[in-house]
Amino acid sequence: MALLGLARRFLKPVREERRLALGLVALLLVCETALCGLIVRFQPYTKIDFDAYMQQVDLFLGGERDYLQIKGETGPLVYPAGFLYVFSAIRYATGGGQVAIAQIIFGALYVANLAVVLAVYVAAGNVPVWS
Repeated sequence: MALLGLARRFLKPVREERRLALGLVALLLVCETALCGLIVRFQPYTKIDFDAYMQQVDLFLGGERDYLQIKGETGPLVYPAGFLYVFSAIRYATGGGQVAIAQIIFGALYVANLAVVLAVYVAAGNVPVWS
């Protein structure tokens, strides 16, 4: 509880002054960007369905349109067609599914999403940026 009270006292000026809030947002975005870069650099790949997605996209790009026939190593395609379009674009952007490039793309999307969320918090003026 004492730590929460200390955090509230420390961050109260940030909540009340837009300039300080923007500074904290910038700091958070820089830190998140650096952290994403470190993760990509030192943890180059964690196998979470990416290969299966690329297998499914390959079938789709090869002309298969029957959902029952679009499968990957983890099983059949369970996502809507929009998934295939998005991951087809990712496949092209990554030169055929290079994981390192995909990690950078997803990291950039994550930081961009975070920037939008934090901008909404600052614009609202009443929501603390640390929530």
